[in-house]
Amino acid sequence: MRPVVWKGPSGPIPTRAELGLDNGAASPGTSTGLLASILNSTADGLLVIDHAGKILAWNDMFVSMWNLPRGVMESRHDEAAIAAVLDQVSDADAFLTRIHELYARPEKQSFETISLKDGRIFERVSKPLGPRGDIKGRVWSFRDATTRKAAERSLRESEMRFRAFAEGAACALLIYKDETIVFANKWATDVFGEILGQPFWVNIHPDDVEAAKARGRKRSRGATQDGHVDLRLIDRQGAVRWFEVTGTLIALEGRAAVLVTAYEITKRKEAEDRTRHVAFHDALTDLPNRALFVNRAEAALALARRDEGTVGMILLDIDRFKNVNDSLGRDAGDELIRRSGERLREVLRGSDTVARLGGDEFAVLLPGLGSDETVFVARKLIEAMRQPFLVAGRELRVSASLGLAVGPPDGENVQTLVKSADTAMYRAKDSGRDRLQLFDSTMNRAAIHLLELENELHEGLALDEFVLFYQPIVRAITGELCGVEALIRWRRPDGSVREPDSFVAVAEATGLIQPLGLFVLRTACRDIAHLRAALHVPLRVSVNISAAQIREVNIAALVAASLREAGIEAEALELEITESSALQGQERTLEALREIVALGVSLSLDDFGTGYASLDLLRRLPIKRIKIDRSFVQDVGSDKVDEAIASATISLAHQLSLEVVGEGVETAHQKEFLEAQGCDLLQGHLLGRPMPRDELIRSLLSDRP
Repeated sequence: MRPVVWKGPSGPIPTRAELGLDNGAASPGTSTGLLASILNSTADGLLVIDHAGKILAWNDMFVSMWNLPRGVMESRHDEAAIAAVLDQVSDADAFLTRIHELYARPEKQSFETISLKDGRIFERVSKPLGPRGDIKGRVWSFRDATTRKAAERSLRESEMRFRAFAEGAACALLIYKDETIVFANKWATDVFGEILGQPFWVNIHPDDVEAAKARGRKRSRGATQDGHVDLRLIDRQGAVRWFEVTGTLIALEGRAAVLVTAYEITKRKEAEDRTRHVAFHDALTDLPNRALFVNRAEAALALARRDEGTVGMILLDIDRFKNVNDSLGRDAGDELIRRSGERLREVLRGSDTVARLGGDEFAVLLPGLGSDETVFVARKLIEAMRQPFLVAGRELRVSASLGLAVGPPDGENVQTLVKSADTAMYRAKDSGRDRLQLFDSTMNRAAIHLLELENELHEGLALDEFVLFYQPIVRAITGELCGVEALIRWRRPDGSVREPDSFVAVAEATGLIQPLGLFVLRTACRDIAHLRAALHVPLRVSVNISAAQIREVNIAALVAASLREAGIEAEALELEITESSALQGQERTLEALREIVALGVSLSLDDFGTGYASLDLLRRLPIKRIKIDRSFVQDVGSDKVDEAIASATISLAHQLSLEVVGEGVETAHQKEFLEAQGCDLLQGHLLGRPMPRDELIRSLLSDRP
């Protein structure tokens, strides 16, 4: 291989004519200075050589790029110049071989990339000098591509890393340009199929397309928006799946594009839906709960106010539901609740709402319906509830009490409307159950009165305004004092005294009967101990207890504690229950009563004859005596039926080995009649009025000889 020899003139750079650059015709005014300016105006390094390898011209950039001393070029020492160049390239042999090839084929053009030992990269372009057939040499152009090549390499590496990441990502990665997908990773194609070239919107659920496009329009305008959006996408099987989608503007091939990442969140959405459903639905019936019902009622009322319309609301309560729980068990009660919810839902429109508020209480919302239409629906609900239910393998018949209110007339807000319907429902119960009651303003006034009374009861308990009076109970034949009945009274700050009939029912309805009953029990035990000590007589005190007290799981423990605190024997206490109390939750009631009797406390059945107790229940109750209700005693001497009932009651009780107490004895004739029928004990104003403990002691002591 012979060395390339660069020969050239030893003087100034030759003219264009000498180089043949203007086909031998020099332009007017052309000079070597102008040519030098032209050569130095480019950022590339230029070298011109004739066909014999003689250096004809060069520019400053060429000398600078190759770090050549200017003396080497001007002195035309080709060996020194080529040595300086070859010493810098990484592959000197390849460099020289390529030069020989090009001089062997003068007409050939060439482009190569040359690597230098110092890490730089040059792009070399070689073209013939002169037209085909009159080639005078060769023009070499060198461009420093180090920075661009590094950027391209970095870009290639970045692309390789992106593709490696994209193909291994557990999410969909897409790039779309002009709304057309131009890149999709394997995860995306596995889930959505072949989507390259398809519009990006093709896999978005129709209901979410506009929201996605709106985000795209905002993004193109440069408007700020949330980092991601939850969208429903349709996979290749046609299934709808939830994704958290993020779009980022990028530049692709000099044009704007969008990089989309889509993480599947279907399971998270399902979990959120389940959580939301649980939060707003009743666990037993899967009906809307109170929170969701209130939410829908607020929306319905707002719409009614805006359109000057109305919305109906019904509150429904299953009559005597507790009897089902007590007799058939809680599981049967739950089944009845579920089936009731299903039946109510079947009667209603799709736009209506039936919700379970708790226990056996349901609420129905009827948007857009007025009083007449709501009454029609309510009657259908009543009739549906009257149909037999199959519960616990048996046919069960129940009924329901319904209260109806219409908003906004009966309530401008949900709270007031619910209260109105609730008030009407309780009026339906008080009127005999299994019926519908429409709300009216008089009920509201009654409800306000009850609320005021409840507040007064709270205040009365806190201020110790309740006191006990005691009425004597004597032996019918001998007149001997054998006991007293404790009767509660409420002394108000204004000096008035309220009888129990005016507040006990409210106390039972509001739960205040528990603290009130405990007060009576403890006070009566302490007072009977005081009476016994003062009179030196083994008296017994009778205390009324309600059904709510009996249902307390610790009623026997409360009785035992009251006896211990007063320091008296169990025989000094008698508890009175009514027939209706005994009928509520019979098994639990009987169990509690047996626990009380086991303490040594005796039981009596009060107001006998006014309830619905069967003879079987009377036989099963652990009682020692019954009390004939005063309503049968009052008409003795004027009503033969009442006399027959009183007489039969006494006879029946004696056959069951029970003592009989005649209540409400106010006349001598009543006393004589009861004594003649064999009544054991008597109680009434004729024998002694109710009075406070100390007054009773003074009265009894003054009567002694």
